[in-house]
Amino acid sequence: MNTNLYPIPENEEARIETLQSYEVLDTPAELAFDRITALAARMFEVEIALVSLVDTNRQWFKSKHGLGACETSRSTAFCAHAIADGAPDVFVVLDATKDQRFSDNPLVTGDPFIRFYAGAPLSVDDGVRLGTLCIISTTPRTEFSIRLKMDLTDLASMVVEELTLRKLLIQNHKKQLSSASHDLKTPLFCFSLCLDALDATKLASSQRRILDHARGNVDLMKWTVDNALQVHQQQQNQQQEPQHQQADQEETIAVLEVVTRVQKVVKYYPKRVRILCILDDDVPKDISTVPVRLVNALINYLTNSCKFTASGEIKLRISAVDDLALGGAAVVFEVEDTGCGVQDPSVLFKETSRDGEFIGSGLAAVYHHMRVLGGRCGHHARADGKRGA
Repeated sequence: MNTNLYPIPENEEARIETLQSYEVLDTPAELAFDRITALAARMFEVEIALVSLVDTNRQWFKSKHGLGACETSRSTAFCAHAIADGAPDVFVVLDATKDQRFSDNPLVTGDPFIRFYAGAPLSVDDGVRLGTLCIISTTPRTEFSIRLKMDLTDLASMVVEELTLRKLLIQNHKKQLSSASHDLKTPLFCFSLCLDALDATKLASSQRRILDHARGNVDLMKWTVDNALQVHQQQQNQQQEPQHQQADQEETIAVLEVVTRVQKVVKYYPKRVRILCILDDDVPKDISTVPVRLVNALINYLTNSCKFTASGEIKLRISAVDDLALGGAAVVFEVEDTGCGVQDPSVLFKETSRDGEFIGSGLAAVYHHMRVLGGRCGHHARADGKRGA
């Protein structure tokens, strides 16, 4: 068997777009799916049951019962055959060692030593197959009856229902967030006009300080609303054809101007520690970037640190490095805090959910901004071994 070859559906491009629209890849485990795989393992008396989603070059497991791996290469995936054009309603391999397509597959000759496999496709819009609910055993079988195939298909339908419900919950959350953000823009604008009118009058120094504080908080609220709307618009753009998306315009901006814009907003963000800015001597005076994206990314980083840092301090360090991956010199903006640290770095830059319920965007906006800017973002523990990140 040539494991570099696997069947590709004719609708592959549309299939991948549909899969991505569910926003489920690389998300944490959810009880609704884990219950189904556990039930499947018991019903069919197998060691392994998976909710497998077939991505461009891999199969990723939304739920895995009896298997440690989170994903495998698509080239070795039995599920890649189960979603192929012309595949049966339930794809069955009774003994992989006797099947020419799989006999020398690494998943057969090595761990998990697949012998029996059955996969029912997860069919959504117009029959698009996102992946399978599959069951696997290390013991070959002589048959897999029509009744058992029907049972597996019914369980696969339950998985599709959970995926659809999950997608609707996320969409409803985004709509509510967008609507609330739009509703807040009008009173914020009116409040800003009132502050402008007040600014034009004679004020005592103490009154001027109160006005500045109020203006700073309005700026923070404006940023919060605009950021929510921007994230929503980005998600809308991702669903459009590339030719309909508007490209960002880069411009030259002073690094100090970037810092000033960030400080203007973060200054009034609720926090319990001070924020220090450290600018290395070798940092260039000007950089070429999309200012609004860079500023929003830094504000997201800093306000996230403010949420989880109860004592100590937060540092924004700006340095210059030679980065071969980015094609030359690059400016690094590093946020270091003394907070609680990161429990699960794998979901740090992703929208997160628990049991199908949306619970937050994390630093997903930062990841998106950096990807559009041609940069990258990441996380590492403090070098001194202390708490924080």
